[in-house]
Amino acid sequence: MNGNSIGQSLSFAKILNDAWGTPNYDLIIQAYVINTSNTAVRIKMRSEVLEAAVGSQNYFCLSLCYAPGITESPDFEQIEPGDTLKSFKGYYRPNGALDAASIKYTFFNINNLTDSIQLVGRFFPSPLTILTFDENKLQLFPNPADEVLQVNFKIKNNENSSIVVFNSLGQKIYSETITDNLSNFKINTTNFINGVYFCSISEGGKLLKTERFMVVH
Repeated sequence: MNGNSIGQSLSFAKILNDAWGTPNYDLIIQAYVINTSNTAVRIKMRSEVLEAAVGSQNYFCLSLCYAPGITESPDFEQIEPGDTLKSFKGYYRPNGALDAASIKYTFFNINNLTDSIQLVGRFFPSPLTILTFDENKLQLFPNPADEVLQVNFKIKNNENSSIVVFNSLGQKIYSETITDNLSNFKINTTNFINGVYFCSISEGGKLLKTERFMVVH
């Protein structure tokens, strides 16, 4: 993480500031901000694009989600002493571009502008090919996952089919044979490192349906 991670009353309790994904999907980072002081703090967040592909977009959520083009949260968030704000997520939409991007996010006390913390989100689009067909359904929850990912799916033909999970580098790290046209099961994600993954229905080695999910411990 680049930037100042400890302020006068603010600090990061949890950070996932590297995101990988395909260039046609939003790439997402996440951070928790804790109030380490003994008084309530009102904060806002400002974003600054350091590097991004032409034609890409970015936006963020801080309790509310704001449209691309808004670089500072219009409303403040109040964090009580010792509490943690968990609603921040930063989104980068490559719109097909494969260039890496970086965006700086600054969280600041609106009553004391010198009290601030920063992180740099890094986004890495991957050329992983995904084929999708509407007749196949795949649902994943919770997302982000911690210890367990629930997988619900429906396919027309279960012959020579399986559920597979790829990491952000396109490496297969999990596979389960499908034995029913309508089924569900759980994947233990305890040993998955924090990051972005892709869960797919595979038939004869061809990906029929893919959904992205994150693991955050």
